[in-house]
Amino acid sequence: MPVLLVLACPRPAHPQAVGAGAFLRLDPNARTAALAGAATAIVDDSGALLVNPAALALIKKPEVGATRVTLFEDTSFDALTFAFPTKRWGSFAGGYVRQASGGFERRAGPNDSPSSFSVEQSAVLAGWGYSPRLPGEEEGGARLLSIGAAAKSVRETIDTAAASGNGLDAGLLLRLRSAFAIGVRAQNLVAPRPTF
Repeated sequence: MPVLLVLACPRPAHPQAVGAGAFLRLDPNARTAALAGAATAIVDDSGALLVNPAALALIKKPEVGATRVTLFEDTSFDALTFAFPTKRWGSFAGGYVRQASGGFERRAGPNDSPSSFSVEQSAVLAGWGYSPRLPGEEEGGARLLSIGAAAKSVRETIDTAAASGNGLDAGLLLRLRSAFAIGVRAQNLVAPRPTF
């Protein structure tokens, strides 16, 4: 019976308000949330688009994933991902992620009645994962290395003001044996920089 060994480094807690697209650090589904950072090395579903785009190369058939989470008060998180593998060019993926909070109040002056507004962050992503055949690997055999990238367009809206920016993530997955994998993700290799 093979034993799966995953190297997972603890990841620091990131406040939600740090940087554009920080909401993309939330886990895209229950499985990756349960794996708490180890998913970078073993994710094999369409959620890899957000966790480690190199793992998209492991997907064997077309797949769609959807998640909706109510976080607190009037805040929700939605993720929709899909992946389509090809035999020759690797796997392609796309996704839409949204986090929205409502019920905030504002006043124009100290004696004015409050009016409410909402805050929304969303991203559209496109990704690709590929496992090149390395020298010495058998035709049709398991591949040791996978690489991937995910481009993203992030939009932030506060009441009626909106800004957007583009970014890029990259990933690497190395499977030394069937029971040992190392995954690395470089989030915000190019960071989105929306300006209000």
